[in-house]
Amino acid sequence: MSNRLTVLEEMNHVLDSWDNQAESGADIIQQMKPLIEGLKGLPNDPYTVEEDQLLKDIYKKETRLVSVMEVAREEIAQELIGLNKNKTAAQHYVYSKQTPIFVNQEL
Repeated sequence: MSNRLTVLEEMNHVLDSWDNQAESGADIIQQMKPLIEGLKGLPNDPYTVEEDQLLKDIYKKETRLVSVMEVAREEIAQELIGLNKNKTAAQHYVYSKQTPIFVNQEL
């Protein structure tokens, strides 16, 4: 069994352990970083059929992970926009910069 196959199997195992939640996605990414670096240091020999299949599986799982993380990032961004709008509205209400204009009704 080649060292590259071992690294690919470990990558596949790490991705299989992901629970499809954005919160744990960051941990999976951290676990994958040293494996990817280790893979980069291996000889660039042609891939075997088994390695090629593992790469395809890893790619599908990583694509899913990235899409879930992107959706979570967008949801957080929308929440922040909503919070900023609420903050701005409150600031305009509490800290109005314009002086009130009273109409003299006796004129």
